[in-house]
Amino acid sequence: MKNIILSAENACDIPLEELDKKGIKHISLKLYNETKKEDVADISLMQFYDAIKKGDMFKTSLINEYEFEEYFKELVKDGDVLHIGFDGAISGTNKCAKDAAEKVNALGGNRVYVVDTLTGSGAQAIILKEVYNKMKEGKTFEELVEYAENLKERVVLNFSPEDLKTLARSGRCSKIVALVGNVLNIKPIIYVNNEGKFVQKQKVFSRKRALVRMAELFKENYNFESKYVYILHGDSYSEADFIRDLICKDEKFKDVEFIVDYLGVIVGAHGGAGNMCMCYTADKR
Repeated sequence: MKNIILSAENACDIPLEELDKKGIKHISLKLYNETKKEDVADISLMQFYDAIKKGDMFKTSLINEYEFEEYFKELVKDGDVLHIGFDGAISGTNKCAKDAAEKVNALGGNRVYVVDTLTGSGAQAIILKEVYNKMKEGKTFEELVEYAENLKERVVLNFSPEDLKTLARSGRCSKIVALVGNVLNIKPIIYVNNEGKFVQKQKVFSRKRALVRMAELFKENYNFESKYVYILHGDSYSEADFIRDLICKDEKFKDVEFIVDYLGVIVGAHGGAGNMCMCYTADKR
């Protein structure tokens, strides 16, 4: 059977060392510190969130079509490429990947297929890990493409920012909404819909209530299709542990593989410090 190569961007929030160990290829969006006017090539997640807390503003830049084209040309030398891509509704990266794939495919030979997961972070990671598992079971390239396109409709990403300032600066909500929300201590719970866009699911008052509600939403909707459940945070381990502990009080979730870790810089640049994110499979987003 022809060799299959899995690929993703660093927006999937799986440590690059883990991707390398699994043989999953990767390409990175770039991070820029707007406050210091400099590209950020190497920064730990602790340093990243500490900088945000001190007032630094970050933005991310997409991977352009040429970069993807050169990247895919190298990968197809060894087999067909299935790229599990970042949300095309919030970043132009996915379009660049698809345009590059079309050019590479026109050359003939091994194929490139780009999945627009219409999500990112831990939700993108779940899709990537499950596709990897299916690949190890011996599924064909066509079967993996079909599986990924189908699974992406059932992977939830919910998040709740500690405050709305960073979201407002990144253009994800209006400055007026952010101001009113922070004054009234409103903590929205936001989800990524089937179009890959941010939509407010619910508003609650107080941070603790938002965390409790995120745990409740998980228990109401998790369908056990994937054992991987991500609880990702913007430098707030204790709150992430609080959510996990609330869920684990219920015996039926004892075999779930909770992955509690930092929210990566690509999504973290928009959500800010204190952002809490949960990703898991459900019957619908």
